[in-house]
Amino acid sequence: LDEMLEMRTSEGNSLKSDLLSKINQLNDFIKQLEVTTPGMSLEWKNKLLNRLREWGLEFSDNDERIAREVAIFADKSDISEELTRINSHVVQFLDCLNASSPIGRKLEFITQELLREFNTLASKSARPECSQLAINAKVELEKIREQISNIE
Repeated sequence: LDEMLEMRTSEGNSLKSDLLSKINQLNDFIKQLEVTTPGMSLEWKNKLLNRLREWGLEFSDNDERIAREVAIFADKSDISEELTRINSHVVQFLDCLNASSPIGRKLEFITQELLREFNTLASKSARPECSQLAINAKVELEKIREQISNIE
């Protein structure tokens, strides 16, 4: 029994180390996103206005209706909320890794929430590099999810 407990402890430490490594990689992607995303709402706004002009719609830059709709759309493309939730989930994930009670189900849930946030972030992204970072993060999360299946 002692040997089995030692083996479980050793395996648990290895899994924790691997998960920490993967979370660190995820944090690198998050930091890159935080640097890459400022101004993305303005970029969406400009793309939308250019598209309206390409369609031949005539409007003035002072048209209040267009400005309001563009502002609403640009606001919906802001990913700061997703980044805030992602960072919160990463902190929760790290806290779980230090718990002494069974954490497998909780880590599964947190990972699922992280995947959901990255999916939302990718769908809002106006820049290919942001989409690529979100995809890379989702790949890393899939690796994390596979490892979590080995945790009680």
